[in-house]
Amino acid sequence: MDFDPTDEQRMLAETVNSLLDKRYDASSRLKLLDSELGWSRDLWQQYAQLGLLGLTVDEQYDGAGMGGAELATVMESFGRSLVLEPYFATVVLGATLVSLAGTPEQKQAILPKVAAGELLLAFGYAEPGTRWSQTDVGSTAVPEGDGAGWRVSGEKIAVVGADSADTLIVTAVTPDGIGLFLVDRADVTVDAHPMQDGQRGGDVLLDRAPAQLLGTSTDAIDQVDAVIDVATAALCAEAIGVCERMLWMTVDYMKTRVQFGRPIAVFQALQFRAADMYIQLEQAKSMALLARLSLDGDDPAERRRMVRAAKIQIDLASRKIGQESIQLHGGIGMTMEYPVGHYFKRSTVIAKTFADTSELIELVGADGGLIG
Repeated sequence: MDFDPTDEQRMLAETVNSLLDKRYDASSRLKLLDSELGWSRDLWQQYAQLGLLGLTVDEQYDGAGMGGAELATVMESFGRSLVLEPYFATVVLGATLVSLAGTPEQKQAILPKVAAGELLLAFGYAEPGTRWSQTDVGSTAVPEGDGAGWRVSGEKIAVVGADSADTLIVTAVTPDGIGLFLVDRADVTVDAHPMQDGQRGGDVLLDRAPAQLLGTSTDAIDQVDAVIDVATAALCAEAIGVCERMLWMTVDYMKTRVQFGRPIAVFQALQFRAADMYIQLEQAKSMALLARLSLDGDDPAERRRMVRAAKIQIDLASRKIGQESIQLHGGIGMTMEYPVGHYFKRSTVIAKTFADTSELIELVGADGGLIG
């Protein structure tokens, strides 16, 4: 099997990296962090023009019709630049949910607008006190009138992109199971706040909010699981970009930081530590590839097990690389003005998304481990 990227994937990476190298230097990102919106609508439109917002959307809905490999390529590039735009919330989570669960009419109404950069989405699933569970849902949905509409009540916390989303997709309990519902942003209360990594989100309060069932089934937990697998694999790819940038920033700093009259890069003990970081990165790259390839499998249980196992190794590698990066940078690594700390924050948030390392180890172990 050929694991090398195709010419099309290389061109995609070059195009995205070229744009981000020009627009996402450290000082420009700090300005975005301090802005009211927290990200750039101008860049969002450029992503749309490049086809990134409709990357995995079917061509019949104005998308590019690409797959997990291309999505991983974009996410890795976004990780290298610590992109702040709500790409993960809108494209990876929102658009994938609509593509998997939506009716043809809903797809036609939503996906072309997402691809054009005209509609922002967010997915709310986590609730207070539920930790990592996607099935421990307290929000409820009740049919209204003739059953064409629904009313959803409940609370969702730490919803990435909720502050700027036009439409929210939320989970809620129905008589048949856990369903997915489309809710207009204007019909809910959002307590917006910045996340630990600088991205924006918020807690969402739904008080009999008018809603539309996404798809035709009121039991959509299989679609939720599938989307979280896709999103986890995408986060694995993003983490590779984050770790790669932390490693090479640290190596460059070691070459310029002078102590005892010599660059600290000449000290053998520090060379060993940098070499360990490189080994961790290469192992993480292999596991990110495993996560991406697992999405093509036909067995949902096997797909989930492989994706979770991959993220365990990537989370551990991210922690090792991040801690070493901060340590080898010394005091400067802890300042807001220097970018390495921002990368470590993002890698830490990635490691806490959907499930932390301890939870993943328990889940994979319960499924029989890597050898099943």
